[in-house]
Amino acid sequence: MAARRLHGLIYATIALCCMVIVICSVSLGTDQWFKATGSSVQSSSLSIEVSYGLFKGKKKSTNEIGSLEDELKIVCVSSKCMFSCGKSGSQRKQNLEEIIAGGAVTGDTIICASGPVETRDSANKFGNFSGRQSDGTTTDPVFLSFALYLITIICLCGAMIFAIVGGGLALYNTYRTPFRPILSVFGLYIWNGISAAFVLLAMIIWGVAFATSLSKNAGVSNTLTGTYSTKGNGSLGISFWILPLALVFAITNIGIIRYRSYRIVEMEAKNVKVMTEKLESGDILLF
Repeated sequence: MAARRLHGLIYATIALCCMVIVICSVSLGTDQWFKATGSSVQSSSLSIEVSYGLFKGKKKSTNEIGSLEDELKIVCVSSKCMFSCGKSGSQRKQNLEEIIAGGAVTGDTIICASGPVETRDSANKFGNFSGRQSDGTTTDPVFLSFALYLITIICLCGAMIFAIVGGGLALYNTYRTPFRPILSVFGLYIWNGISAAFVLLAMIIWGVAFATSLSKNAGVSNTLTGTYSTKGNGSLGISFWILPLALVFAITNIGIIRYRSYRIVEMEAKNVKVMTEKLESGDILLF
């Protein structure tokens, strides 16, 4: 009886599970996990602005003439990943393989630009990244780790899956009383706890990726070939910073469930006390 009077708290956990799912979905699908600005190592008048999510993003190149915007998409070869503006999967793969081999032979802007020859020639005024720094020095490109990238996505998907399970079982518990603890209200501790852990792990893993690579190199052709530098000019975007909300909601669910359990015990103890007092006063006759 006491449990039924507290169904409102279970409905609250369902709403919060939905919020966790929405936030993780928005984070996964938006393009603001990382952003950076950089300038050419040869001329301060040449600059780039980069922003991307886990799958795609944008790059804006600027010089004295104007600016050029390109769409970026993730590409990975072996354990290395970058964001390339190649128009097809094969172009993006070629772009990455050439950088790994020691230079972008085809030129990043040629890959990015589409249209007639004049368009490509105009694009090349922004710099044809045909290799490492033209002053003869070499730099080792810092690529985005494929393992860290993949684990981040898996963790976000895991957080959503367990939030769905938690919300579904919470709804089930409003009209049924499962005999297995894992399916009961007790199980909601587990599902919400795992969801919160996945969100936290996704944040930690991407934070490691940022600290080890993205803070030093934006992971685009311009910076990987050493012609541009974004070192110290990168930051985590809003798609990352909304994840703490999902973490708070998942943890709040655990708190709500714990509070509900406390209230049930308190209400049942009160009912027992009232019944005992009635028995002692003779208000209830036993036959």
